[in-house]
Amino acid sequence: MNIFLLNVVSGLSISIPALLILRRIKKIHSSFYPFAVLLWVGALNEILSFIMILTKQHNLVNSNVYVLMEFFIILFLFRNWNGWRVRTVAVLMAIGLAVWIADNFVLHSLSDNNSLFRLFYSLVTMLMAMGVLSVTILEERKSLFKNPTFLISLIFIIFYSFKAVYESFNLFQIGINSNFHYNLWLVLSIINLIANMGYTLAILCIQKKLPFTIRY
Repeated sequence: MNIFLLNVVSGLSISIPALLILRRIKKIHSSFYPFAVLLWVGALNEILSFIMILTKQHNLVNSNVYVLMEFFIILFLFRNWNGWRVRTVAVLMAIGLAVWIADNFVLHSLSDNNSLFRLFYSLVTMLMAMGVLSVTILEERKSLFKNPTFLISLIFIIFYSFKAVYESFNLFQIGINSNFHYNLWLVLSIINLIANMGYTLAILCIQKKLPFTIRY
């Protein structure tokens, strides 16, 4: 399997958890609704990107818009899990929007492959997930691997930590050769594929009534 085909399969694999969560939407707790939106927005963006590539158009504009939408949706997911006030989410959204505007309109163009915002939101997502994960480990009395909050947070930490590494190399261009960049992209594609399969498992663990609630 070449790198392009792997990247396509990895990207479109998000349709599996997206379809599953749609099928189970009436059976899951409402706190996971942003996660359902996250999967569907991701799936639609991957389909759009695939179509644009097949028609020999670049997908950078829609990808740059998508990462901002993804960040906002993730904030609402963590708001549900953490019980944040609306003000907290608004402040984080404002900071993220400012970084996104600077990256896509001041420092670069919206049609460029921009990494500053991607690095920023990957680090923020990873830190938020680490906070939820640590509380879940301390509070959960049953199997952690049957807790969807734990599973999703763990996947976020693994995926976004490597994505932060990948984007940092893109941003700073630290004298890397094409082979090294190729290998980074390959590993990120594999991790993304595994993450989407992990999301599928997490969805199967979501219940209508949560057996666990994060308490601060």
